[in-house]
Amino acid sequence: MGLAELSVMEQPFHAVMECLGGTPKTEVAARYGVSRQTIHNWLGRYAAEGIKGVEDRSHRPHVCPHRVDASTEALVCELRRSLTVVLDENTVTVYDADTPIKAVPRRSTTDLNRTKAKHQITTNAQP
Repeated sequence: MGLAELSVMEQPFHAVMECLGGTPKTEVAARYGVSRQTIHNWLGRYAAEGIKGVEDRSHRPHVCPHRVDASTEALVCELRRSLTVVLDENTVTVYDADTPIKAVPRRSTTDLNRTKAKHQITTNAQP
């Protein structure tokens, strides 16, 4: 069976089996087009988790530290739809006749623009 016939999920498994069979890691890495470190990673995951350890994994980050939380996003949308003034990146508290209405956590311009675009909110003041 040629390498072209192996799926992405089968390649790590076959590479690990070859290494466990005694083939040098450098040779296996060259044959599969990966680095020697990748072979070592696959072997370590196989030793720790078995066959599940060498399955293809998501590369998506587990967390996104700069993501706007849902409550802040909802608050920005609510304020933008209810106010006739433009919300910008400097809005921390919105006042109505010297009384605070809502406090908006300080976010970057990009965060506010993403939130407004996601919810199709216009930038111009609404009457």
